[in-house]
This record gives sequence, structure tokens and C-alpha cells, in this order.
Amino acid sequence: MRLVVAGCGTTTPDPARGTSCFVVEAGTVRMLLDCGPGSVHGLVRAGVQWSRLTHVGITHFHLDHIGDLPYLFYAWKHGMRPARSAPLTLFGPDGMNALLAGLPAALGATLREAAFPLEVRELHAGGELAAGELRIRACATPHTDASLAYRIEGPEASIGFTGDTAPDDALGIFLRGVDVLVAECTVPDGDPHPSHLRPSNVAALASSARPRCLVLTHVGPDLDLLTLPARVRDAGWAGDTRIAHHGLRLDVPLPRTA
Repeated sequence: MRLVVAGCGTTTPDPARGTSCFVVEAGTVRMLLDCGPGSVHGLVRAGVQWSRLTHVGITHFHLDHIGDLPYLFYAWKHGMRPARSAPLTLFGPDGMNALLAGLPAALGATLREAAFPLEVRELHAGGELAAGELRIRACATPHTDASLAYRIEGPEASIGFTGDTAPDDALGIFLRGVDVLVAECTVPDGDPHPSHLRPSNVAALASSARPRCLVLTHVGPDLDLLTLPARVRDAGWAGDTRIAHHGLRLDVPLPRTA
């Protein structure tokens, strides 16, 4: 299994850190997780074969996580020759179908007019989806009324994604033992924001989940990227901690020397 980072920023525009966009590759599966504004071009810059994605998963419906979804479908139709014909599975929280149905009012077209087979799966908390040899499990997060964390398990490795979330003890249990944990860390300790994680929250989450590697993403502008791993360490997590950046590639499971 391989994790590729093609976007790891927040709503705040940043020339080096596009909005949320991750890819998991395993066998014939190329799975996109979140598709914030600029994601399609971010995939190209990261060397991802965007034309051959097999699955697209959405954690929640905030614009910085779905903004490029219509453009991705537009590019599959008009940005490649021949146009896409391979089937696609699109999954996300409750409301995925309603989102697709509402696009015509804004854009004058609907994703359901795609010229390839499209399966849409709405996942509830505790729901599962098979993707090739991978299994995707969903867990509700306290961020929106319909927001999910995902645990992606293969025969030899696993990756966890918090999506956007407030602190939740259940999340550490759900993600326990993953090889790589991609966790948001948006605001500094002391910030009153009720729906995101602070460094101390991330340290508590990692201490519960005990991943082999913690990858911090969705880092807000009030946090210093250079000192953030030390902040998380000082808050109680001593494990391998990295900052997501565009183009980061991790083969999972990680080498024992990592």
C-alpha cells in the first residue's frame, strides 16, 4: 500500500499546501480521499495517474474538501482522450447523493451524466466498503452532522484518516494499531475552536491509537510547521511524527528503520 499526499492545507490559501487531497494505492486500486479546490492539478504535480482513479472518498462536505469534485468529473470528460469509460465508486457520508443531485442548479450539469459507470455509496458510522483487496471502515466524527473518519485495511498494512474532527475518545479506539495515522492538527492549544484538533488533542489521539507513524495535516496558519512535531511530543506522544507536504510518498507498512 502506498500513501501519496497531493494536498494537505486548510481553507487559508497557501502556495505550497493545497487543500485536502490524498491518494491510497494498492494493487489495482487508486483511491482519492477528499478533493478540495485545486486537487486535480495537485494530483498531476504529485505524479498521480488522476485519469485512472478507481475510487473517490469524501470525509465531509465542507468546500475545502469537495471543491474540485465537479472539476475532476469535467476533466475525465473533456481533459483526456478518449474520455473516461472505466467504472468509478464514489463514497462519502449521508448526503452524498443529495450533493450530486444539487449540482445542476449551480453548474448546469450533473455528475450522473458521466459517460462511465458510477456507483455512489453513502456510508454510515460503522459502515464498510470493499475496494479490491482493501476494506474501508467508517467512523462518525464530531465535526459536522455528517463527517467521517476512515480506516483503510489491506492484507499487510493499514492507514487511518481522521478527516476534520473535534476531540473524541472513540476515534483513538477506531484507529488503534494503524500503520500510518493521518491526523488533522488545525489550531494551537488554547484556541477555543470547537470542531478541530489542537496539538495536545493529537498527542492524546496518537497515544490511544498507537500508530507506527503519525502524519500531521490540515495545519492552520497559527501553528508553526517546524516546531509542531515538538509540540505534539511535549504533549505526550513520543512516536514517529511527520508533517504532510505536497508530494510526500509513504510505502506502508513503513521500513523498520523509519
